[in-house]
Amino acid sequence: MVKHRTLNLSVATLAAIALVLRFSRRNQLDGPWRIVYLGLVFAATGLVLVAADLGGRMVYGPNFLPF
Repeated sequence: MVKHRTLNLSVATLAAIALVLRFSRRNQLDGPWRIVYLGLVFAATGLVLVAADLGGRMVYGPNFLPF
């Protein structure tokens, strides 16, 4: 459960940083700032997928998906 919690805290942190970046740059989110923003969003999305899988395994067992 510690790994699941840590992943979710990491997602929250990355999303908060992306939010601050988005609001601080407003309509000037171009060039390298866009790459940084999208990198944060994609990293957070990937971590959500891993954390969701781990949470499902904790609740339903290791073979909860049919494939």
